[in-house]
Amino acid sequence: MTFDLASLGWDASHRFPEGEAEPGRVVRVDRGVCTVLGAGGTVRASLAGAILAAAAADPVKLPCVGDWVAVRTWPDARITVEAVLPRRTAIVRRTSDKDSVGQVLAANLDTAAVVEPMHPEPDVGRIERLLALAWESGARPLVVLTKCDLAADPDAVAAQVEHVAPGVEVLAVSAQRGDGLAALAPHVARGRTLALLGPSGAGKSTLVNALAGAVVMGTQTIRRVDGKGRHTTTYRALIPIPDGGAVLDTPGIRAVGLLDAEEGLDRAFSDVADLAATCRFADCRHEEEPGCAVRAALEDGDLTPRRYESWQRLRREIAYETRRRDARLQAEQRAVWKRINKEARGRSRPDCGLELRECAGAAKCHTGGLESLRQSGRFSPGQRVADRLIIRGAREHNLRDVNLDLPRDAMIVFTGLSGSGKSSLAFDTIFAEGQRRYVESLSSYARQFLGQMDKPDVDFIEGLSPAVSIDQKSTSRNPRSTVGTITEVYDYLRLLFARVGEPHCPKCGRPISRQTPQQIVDRVLAMDEGTRFQVLAPVVRGRKGSTSTCSPSSSRRATRGSASTGSSTR
Repeated sequence: MTFDLASLGWDASHRFPEGEAEPGRVVRVDRGVCTVLGAGGTVRASLAGAILAAAAADPVKLPCVGDWVAVRTWPDARITVEAVLPRRTAIVRRTSDKDSVGQVLAANLDTAAVVEPMHPEPDVGRIERLLALAWESGARPLVVLTKCDLAADPDAVAAQVEHVAPGVEVLAVSAQRGDGLAALAPHVARGRTLALLGPSGAGKSTLVNALAGAVVMGTQTIRRVDGKGRHTTTYRALIPIPDGGAVLDTPGIRAVGLLDAEEGLDRAFSDVADLAATCRFADCRHEEEPGCAVRAALEDGDLTPRRYESWQRLRREIAYETRRRDARLQAEQRAVWKRINKEARGRSRPDCGLELRECAGAAKCHTGGLESLRQSGRFSPGQRVADRLIIRGAREHNLRDVNLDLPRDAMIVFTGLSGSGKSSLAFDTIFAEGQRRYVESLSSYARQFLGQMDKPDVDFIEGLSPAVSIDQKSTSRNPRSTVGTITEVYDYLRLLFARVGEPHCPKCGRPISRQTPQQIVDRVLAMDEGTRFQVLAPVVRGRKGSTSTCSPSSSRRATRGSASTGSSTR
């Protein structure tokens, strides 16, 4: 008995390597061992050395569920995957580790279905993110709203989702009652593959069982506490559909990071992308620039604030990952902004009185950076740049392209949750740049003893004064807790008050002044005859330094007393 690979999408157009290998499709992957469905049935195959070597440089080249592979059986009964055939489509997400490498969720799919439950209320932000991933895969995107039998008004919910999914078919189904399953039949027809993406508890495995006509995936009820799934499905699997194609089930996706998905984002937000194409400036950031069509639609109500913020958030995420992966682009951008920063710093000093309009022309060669800031309305003509602290593109540690304008000559407090980036912004970005500029202002002879300070990961900081010194005081050993900060200026201020200030008595209010020995003698001689007085002096014992000793006779006649109790003893 042989299996018809054509039902899974195999055709003569696949470039198959010559040799003793046979074609097959990966239906499951378990720690480097692939379960492959071929013409002779299902086999378990390990990865060949050539694949492991290629995957060491690029993990995306590892075989995943849905891949067409070349499988070879050796004389000693070993079965290995010798090659991964070129993928027609693939869903690739960014991993959550610091390297930001890609992870292939599914390959060679025809339809990428975003599965979202109608009960409780669908998460439209998650739908938008998954749709960008689906569009970028090259497959046809689809939105499947499950559990429509539990929704009070399924049509209203579907209309809400259609508004955030332009150009995408939205289907409302109920796997328990079988409603809407007929609309999914063309997507699992012979030779076609349907991949399901969505959170845990959305009903993906239940939908797979309904399409397969049998229980092929385990399911559980959702948690009653929060209404979320129990992550029953822990692996990706390709399930052939009787008399049809195949459906690919994935575990519940907790976090989806976009990786090089500019085109997919434009397709998912086609309505916003069309508006952005009509903006006045080609490099418009769609924040406060004049002539921005996106901001105009937002003010007119044609674009909702939630969809605008979702679009901007995904744009920043993709731009950050692009810069992070492209070292050459990152170096070029830093060099450009370094030149802009150097020129702007020399033209915007507080004592020179230059206005931004006087030096805007000098920055036109740098992609119109400062000129676009002036024309954007964020800085009016005649306004001095140095009256505020301008931060653009701060990316130190967990900061993600933070743009901030802070007033000068004011006390500013950063508050927020632990790990939100307060210290990264205050210390590692603002202070680090101020201290670096202070070191650069010193002579070359002094700089050789201080060393070279690294520039923080920020595009542009303007209006920043050189920092003197700052320190972070922590009374606990918890690295996530910042107790407080002080500067060395505090000690100098105390010394200034002590040396320059004029102290007064807190009781009578008279100034406290120092008396000379002659003034003390004159006051004693002015007393009435018979007046008793005391000459007090501290007893010095075991103290560092030099002290003058009194004569033995004076020491024997000295009175030892206590200033705190008022008692004295001979």
